[in-house]
Amino acid sequence: MECMNEISSVLRFFADQKNYSYIDRIANALTPDPAEKAIQEALRHLRSLYDSSFDYKDEKSGKTLKAVRIGDKPVILPKMPKEECVREVLEALSDSSFRRRLAILSLSWG
Repeated sequence: MECMNEISSVLRFFADQKNYSYIDRIANALTPDPAEKAIQEALRHLRSLYDSSFDYKDEKSGKTLKAVRIGDKPVILPKMPKEECVREVLEALSDSSFRRRLAILSLSWG
């Protein structure tokens, strides 16, 4: 479940930015391949955002986080999932109910 949460937090970040395409492709995938491709593209997109990110001091927690500027405000990036979690989720994508649950969790408030 921890690994599903790591991936869903990435997908949730894009949903918060009104980019639902990754979640929709996972939810509607009839086979694992389109879901795998959607996760790959989401992780690649997040990686490119990290490449252009800056350090942001969170006033509530005091932690320094990575953020990007969207419009005139900083938006904190989700953590990049660990490799073992990506592997675990990719293996579970063969189950269509897992794909739907991943999409549903990604649409929830984190």
